[in-house]
Amino acid sequence: MPLSACYINLDRSPHRRQHMESQAAKIGLEGLRRFSAIDGRTLAKPDGCAITLAELACFQSHLQAIESSPAGDFALVMEDDVELSDDLVPTLHAGQLDALHGFDIVLLECQPYIGSD
Repeated sequence: MPLSACYINLDRSPHRRQHMESQAAKIGLEGLRRFSAIDGRTLAKPDGCAITLAELACFQSHLQAIESSPAGDFALVMEDDVELSDDLVPTLHAGQLDALHGFDIVLLECQPYIGSD
């Protein structure tokens, strides 16, 4: 299964872009592309929207990054504040990706916050 990897980055955050690119080079992650994030400052809040404009922009950026990946590829989508592990490249070899074929979402080295309302 081919890999399509990108990181989401605001145009107004070049320092984060530089940090991501230097991390990718350090661990040997080739082909990582930058995805220009939607800026919440440019959005109008939809009626009845319960999330902030920054959260809405983040969601839309992730969705567009996923949709921009070639069909059939394993899409690795990251934000520009992620710390890349030295173990990432070995984890993403073809055999590992093939094993993930039936999954829609795979969380790698993260501790997601799941709040209760």
